[in-house]
Amino acid sequence: MSFSFVNEQNLKTEYEKAVNSFRVNFSDFDEYERLAEAKPKDVAPEQPDVTDATTASFVETRPKAIVQKSPTGKVSLFRGRNRTGNTDVEEVMAELVDNVILPNATTGGSVLTKSLMAVRKSIIYGSCPALCFVRNEANYFGADFQILNIRDVFFEPGKTSDKDCNYMFLTAYYTLSDIDSIINNEKELAEDKDYRTTWNLQALEDLKYSATSKDAESNGFGEYDNTDAVFVKIVHVFQKGVGNSFYSFNPETGSVLRKWQNPDPRGLIPIHYLYYDQDGKSPLGKSAIRLTARLQNMLDHHFQNYQFEVGVKSAPPTKIRGNVDVSTIKYEPYAIWDMGENPDSNAEVVRTDSTLLNTFPQVQGILKGNILNITNNGDTSISAETGSPGFSKTPAGVKAQQNRVDVNDNYLRHQFESWFGDVLETMLNLHIAEHI
Repeated sequence: MSFSFVNEQNLKTEYEKAVNSFRVNFSDFDEYERLAEAKPKDVAPEQPDVTDATTASFVETRPKAIVQKSPTGKVSLFRGRNRTGNTDVEEVMAELVDNVILPNATTGGSVLTKSLMAVRKSIIYGSCPALCFVRNEANYFGADFQILNIRDVFFEPGKTSDKDCNYMFLTAYYTLSDIDSIINNEKELAEDKDYRTTWNLQALEDLKYSATSKDAESNGFGEYDNTDAVFVKIVHVFQKGVGNSFYSFNPETGSVLRKWQNPDPRGLIPIHYLYYDQDGKSPLGKSAIRLTARLQNMLDHHFQNYQFEVGVKSAPPTKIRGNVDVSTIKYEPYAIWDMGENPDSNAEVVRTDSTLLNTFPQVQGILKGNILNITNNGDTSISAETGSPGFSKTPAGVKAQQNRVDVNDNYLRHQFESWFGDVLETMLNLHIAEHI
């Protein structure tokens, strides 16, 4: 048994310490999510809510450039410094991965869907966590993985990388039917006299009476109004160490709901983070949106003002003097405005300045070009006359820009492949351990 970093006596206190020290890392996520969804910010009632969506477009398109097919992996066994693995064993494991694990790793979507999701989320937040676990259902008993809500995972205080953590907490939300399913499944398995459940089924049943809506922190931007669904909140803690205990507990009381041993023969935590970029300071990495946020907000503001001015030009306000029947003032061809008999009555269209309309294409091009430059994306959507001066339109310049895009994509692709390799290795270890 390895050294235990957490135990039944300190679960609640250690969880609260981790949450209080780690939640600061989520402070900018609402803004990042808003920009990724191209939602407007603080728009006055009379202003249009249009946005430019340059940043959102980058978030949507880059994952598809990185992950173009369902990923897989190659199993290799190593002995010491030289590769002397058993080829027959490697072939059996490769068959296990390709024909059993990956086709059945469907919690939360297909492997391809979850891979795209992970890249997209890492671009938005700076990283994306995935949990590897063993799924026990009627038609499948084996390894699986799912993408986690980044706001629900809390590192050991003081750690700046998932690989450095000795333990992690995961806040999970279960519907009442999820709880009923766990209880029913455990009771059915208990019919086998050799099976011993790791759950405290009575405590789990009692916890259903405390079901409530999700914490606001666990929701993303624009999800706070979804209060109809109720959930049972359970916290899981995973710690390093061969044979060390994992716990599931009630975060309000600290009472243990489940206790089981780390099934991974390596003793690793089954949560792996895909990082967009790491700086050794932020434990969740650096978001691709962080540098474009202010420029995107400025560009959106110009778009909103532009549309507003176009609307004013299309249906300009009218200045009225005297007693005028306003029902006769309509903006249509051959319209006649009846001013009445009073010679002092008058109505005239208010002429507005056109500077904003005339300069908008140039301002748009500069801002859009800067955003594309920051994200190492190609500047192909705006003309040479209105685009960013920092982008060359010569063949050599365009080629240089494409090289920058390729370098950035290759880096992110390497990050993805490294992450998926960790996920796949953990799934393979869990799958084999559960079938031995």
